[in-house]
Amino acid sequence: MRGGGLFIGCLTKGRLGGGRATVILVVALCASLGSCASKLPKPAPLVAEEASASMLEAWRLARVPGFANDPKAQADALARAERALMVAPGWPPPERFIDDWFHRPWLTRPQRYGELLERAREGDASAAYLAGRMGGAAADARMREARALEPRLGWAHHGLAWRTLLSGKPGRAVRGGKAAFTLARDPGELTQFALA
Repeated sequence: MRGGGLFIGCLTKGRLGGGRATVILVVALCASLGSCASKLPKPAPLVAEEASASMLEAWRLARVPGFANDPKAQADALARAERALMVAPGWPPPERFIDDWFHRPWLTRPQRYGELLERAREGDASAAYLAGRMGGAAADARMREARALEPRLGWAHHGLAWRTLLSGKPGRAVRGGKAAFTLARDPGELTQFALA
């Protein structure tokens, strides 16, 4: 997987805290998903390596102790996420990061939610997923809408799996999680889906 060397290299050197155990877990999950993969649509193309590297750096910066109280570190991380979004428009991770570290702290989520709904109405699956991620009574419907708009969007499957788990249906949630894992387009999201 393009960009995988950088990400897996960070894992094996312990930079992201997962170490070799995480790599073993990911490999084991890959091996166990063979039966699930044949029932899913073909994954979308991989995300550009530059976008993957930018998001990896944004996530790395966000995990440094004191990040939540360090405006300069937050600005640096947000710039990395914005760069990833420029390189890979429509890819959910940069927008998720911006939602968490810009819109939530600056209380602009209601305006952001409206923008996402408008984009979803125009057929943007990523926007439907991101709107569903913000919660509310329509969260499940937004996640289903995202999956219907783009069946190859791993984040839509991940979001539905998470919502299913919260509703007390772990068996169904695992099936959705496997679908997300199989449709991953980037080493970072592959790992996030595997760990979730």
